[in-house]
Amino acid sequence: MERQAIFNHGLAAFFLLKAEATGEENAQSIIKAISKIIGILENQRRPFIARITSEGKVELWVNHKGIDLLNKLRARDDLPT
Repeated sequence: MERQAIFNHGLAAFFLLKAEATGEENAQSIIKAISKIIGILENQRRPFIARITSEGKVELWVNHKGIDLLNKLRARDDLPT
């Protein structure tokens, strides 16, 4: 439902991954990631969903076409070589 709302309204959404983090820890993750967040906002077509790790890494999760890039990457990496 939330994903559909993000796409229906053409939004850029960033999610913090560590559910049990404190407010201060979440703030630190965002501070570490701020330049990457700005870069994605400037260069990525909306709507999209990205995730922010506790280390400040930012990954595009679902692109403007609704493709789950992380799931696609996982599937590719799981293929036998």
